[in-house]
Amino acid sequence: MKALVLCIDRDNDIGSKTDRVGPIIGEEENLQVAEELALSDPEDSDLNALYASIKLARELEDQAVLATITGSSEVGIRSDREISRQLEEVLNKIDAERAIVVTDGAEDENIIPLIESRVRIDSIKRVIVRQNQNLETTYYLAKRFMEDPKVMRTIFIPLGLAFLAYSILNFVGYPEFAISGIFAVVGLYLIIKAAGADETVYNLITEVKNSFTTGSISFITYIASFILLVVGGIQGYFTWLDTVGESNLVLTAHILQSSIWWFVIAAILFIVGKAIDEFISKSGSFWRYSLLPFFGVSTGLVIWGGSSYIIELSEGAPIAGARNLVFSIMGGIVIALGGMFLLRYLKKIIYSHLDPSIPK
Repeated sequence: MKALVLCIDRDNDIGSKTDRVGPIIGEEENLQVAEELALSDPEDSDLNALYASIKLARELEDQAVLATITGSSEVGIRSDREISRQLEEVLNKIDAERAIVVTDGAEDENIIPLIESRVRIDSIKRVIVRQNQNLETTYYLAKRFMEDPKVMRTIFIPLGLAFLAYSILNFVGYPEFAISGIFAVVGLYLIIKAAGADETVYNLITEVKNSFTTGSISFITYIASFILLVVGGIQGYFTWLDTVGESNLVLTAHILQSSIWWFVIAAILFIVGKAIDEFISKSGSFWRYSLLPFFGVSTGLVIWGGSSYIIELSEGAPIAGARNLVFSIMGGIVIALGGMFLLRYLKKIIYSHLDPSIPK
């Protein structure tokens, strides 16, 4: 029974720099990939892991088979699923009951339990590149470390948000809230990061940039949406100044009630711009985006009703607040359902004209 020498590239640097798709099986294939990676980025640590795997497989001679599996640049669930899929493919092609794992760092070693669940691991070899420990080399390594996009996202975004919150609160004359503001924005970032929504934010930024470079109408709507968001924030700020002294819950309700429709209109503009782009490009996603404005209005109406209830309750008019809340919830449901049925009807009419066989 042969051993499997398994080289792991969890973040798929090999695939992104050589256009190779894992798994890569056999010494000859891995040598070709190593050469391509060396020509693309000779400083990549995965290159050393590849050559270490090849060297180890040669030392074991006919007793081992070499394979490299790659994950995804989105390190986490997506990359681990891809590694799991490739590992199953390797094990289906190679009759191996034990493996020797080769990695280039601790990040790759996080998936060791995943590999152990499918094949017995005899040894783990971590490849560490030796460096000259002089000042010039240390500076160079630090510079390369700071240029890594993953490091930039993990370290500099929270720091940038903290500095931004501190400077804004000092600028508006509330330095006593600076510490709370820093914790608030960094905490929000960590929640977004933990929920896996950070990629959505990065994709959104990329989409705005692409809409500008391609001259899409959505760029104008994106800018207008941003301005409306700022206006809504300013409106909320002035509301806060006018209602200082109220309880935190009532204060929040006043802020939401005064600014929520600015945010809703901003969201609708954003979605409309995206829908227009999808319509022009004849994408099937047009109908999905067309439904979102109805949901945006419904959400804004429900939030307005909830805020109104809290304000009326604080002013001793619970019945009026309850009436507003009930009508806003009912109105939100009606608008959402009405939008769904309207778009379904329009979609049916349009497609029936394109294809007469579809009944009207």
